[in-house]
Amino acid sequence: MANGRKTGGRRAGTPNKTTLKIRDAARRLLEDPAYLQNMRARLLEGKTPQLEVLLYHYAYGKPKDTVEQVGRPDQIVIRVEKPW
Repeated sequence: MANGRKTGGRRAGTPNKTTLKIRDAARRLLEDPAYLQNMRARLLEGKTPQLEVLLYHYAYGKPKDTVEQVGRPDQIVIRVEKPW
């Protein structure tokens, strides 16, 4: 490395091959017609596991969380807003 410059490797923001494989596998599973039919039935019954939420995060990305501090600095109140 000359003059503190990085050489070689992936470009910034390029996901690695494993990440792409996991995303692809999660999308194939979530878009399978048999799986969608089963998932719909479980949603209507209120029986969807946390793993399913994780699969959606892997497949399509996690929604952005918003965190905001309200009030005076000596009275910290933090409000977290979920997009769902």
